[in-house]
Amino acid sequence: MCQEAHASRRRGSSARPATTLTQLDRSVVLLRTGDHILVLRPKTNAPPLPILILSKLTVCILPVAQIAIGAKYLDECPKQHYIPIYLVVMGVFSMTLTILSCLPCSKDPEDGTTNPLSRLCTTWNSLVSVFMFAWFIAGNVWIYGIYQPNYDKTNATIVAHESYCDKTLYLFAFWTTTLVYILLLAFLFGGCCVLVCFCLCGRADPDD
Repeated sequence: MCQEAHASRRRGSSARPATTLTQLDRSVVLLRTGDHILVLRPKTNAPPLPILILSKLTVCILPVAQIAIGAKYLDECPKQHYIPIYLVVMGVFSMTLTILSCLPCSKDPEDGTTNPLSRLCTTWNSLVSVFMFAWFIAGNVWIYGIYQPNYDKTNATIVAHESYCDKTLYLFAFWTTTLVYILLLAFLFGGCCVLVCFCLCGRADPDD
C-alpha cells in the first residue's frame, strides 16, 4: 500500500511541469513553467512628466551658467587661462549627459533585452563620466592653485596683469567646485547618521 502511495506521488510530481526562477540581474527574473517562459520585471512608478521636465531643467542651470561665464570671460584670467576653458568643457559635457538621459536610447526595452544603441549610450556615458572626473581633478588644481588671484585690472604693471583673474569668473569657478565637496560631505554625514540609526534600532529590537 505504501509502495503504491509513493508511486502515485512520483507520478503526480512528474506530471506537474517544473517551475524555476532565474534572476538575470537586479530587475529581471525569468519564470520557467514547462515550455513557457515569463519575464518578470518590477513595476517602477515614474514621476509625473511636469516634475521630470522641471528636474531636467534644474539640472541644466549650472552647465548653462558654466558655458556662459566661461565663454564671456575666456580671455579674462591671465593668471590661469585654463579656468574659463575648464568651465566651458565641464558645462558642455554635463549638458551632453543630461540630454542623453532624456533620450530613449538610454533606457532598456521592456522585455529585458538590450539593443546595440542602448549599449552604445551606456558606453558613451561611462567614458564621459570618467573624463569628467579627470577634468574635475584638473580643475581643482587650476582653481585652488592660484588662490587668491589679483582682481584689480586697472593696475598696469606686468606683474599685476599676469596675476590677474576676473573676480566673477574666479569666484564662480571656486564656489561651484567647492559646492561639490560640500554636497559630498553632506551625503556622507547623512549616510553615517542613517547607519547609526539602523545600528541603534537593531540593538533596541527586543527579538535580538
